[in-house]
Amino acid sequence: MPAPSTAIINHIALSVTDLDESASFYREVMGLNPIPEPFGEGRHAWFDIGNGTELHLIRSATHRREHPRNHHICFSVNDMDRFIHRLTSRDIPFT
Repeated sequence: MPAPSTAIINHIALSVTDLDESASFYREVMGLNPIPEPFGEGRHAWFDIGNGTELHLIRSATHRREHPRNHHICFSVNDMDRFIHRLTSRDIPFT
C-alpha cells in the first residue's frame, strides 16, 4: 500500500501595490535571495525563503491597506540585535 500523501508548503504569494519597493524590502531588509520567475511579465518577484519554499510577490493590489496583526509571515534571524538595528536605521516600525 502506498504511503499517505503529506502536503508541504511550496510558496507564499503576496499581492503588492509597488513591486519594486516590496522586492527591495525583502531583498535588502529581510536578506532574501531572489530566484528566477518564469513569467517575465514584470509583475512578479520570487524569493527563496528556505527549505524549498518560495515567496512570490505579485503586483496586483489596487491600494495599500494595513492587515490585522494575526495575518503574518514569521521569519527567524541569526542575530536579533543586528536585525533590529537594520529595521530602526531604516525607520521601519516593528513589534
